[in-house]
Amino acid sequence: MFLFQMSNYDKTTLDAEAEAILCQCLDTQVRRRSPKSWRVSDYIHSFSPYIGLFLMALGLFVLILFMNEASGSRLRAAIVSIVLGVILFWGGRKKNGYIITKIIARKCLKLFRSLDYTNQPCNLHFNENGMNIASAQEEKLIPYNQMLDIIESEHLWLLDFGDIKKPMMILLQKQDLISGDPHEFMPYIRQKISAG
Repeated sequence: MFLFQMSNYDKTTLDAEAEAILCQCLDTQVRRRSPKSWRVSDYIHSFSPYIGLFLMALGLFVLILFMNEASGSRLRAAIVSIVLGVILFWGGRKKNGYIITKIIARKCLKLFRSLDYTNQPCNLHFNENGMNIASAQEEKLIPYNQMLDIIESEHLWLLDFGDIKKPMMILLQKQDLISGDPHEFMPYIRQKISAG
């Protein structure tokens, strides 16, 4: 139904797009693995700008109040408070994901880049049974009931599959689709995932 002939991930123009889609997938995987702890983390994270403002104000107050005294410990405490306040205020206002997720996404992108499909061709065929991965070394079928999600960007699809303990993903470039309508691919996969 849909056939991909995999090509190398060598377009640096897609780096930001690939990083964003990988961050989105990684965030979903982590939240799926431990939803309660992430609810608490998100709740605390939502207050960090206010805590940051408070720490900056406290640091400035201590700095101004004890400016004439030559106490190094008060000066250090005020500077630490201001710096920590700036970090919390800036970090709390960020809406595009956690830093650790971005670091992992960059490592995943580097791993995808290391794959060489020129010397080792690989085809992905999506049919009624699932995703069939065919390379020179092996042929493997991933049924739709093992697929968790599909995420789309302008030039890419990211397929999230496996289980909670061993999540996996495949980054598909839209240009690699050689058979099937690209506008029908994502709805088809979503429908198969929800039915599976």
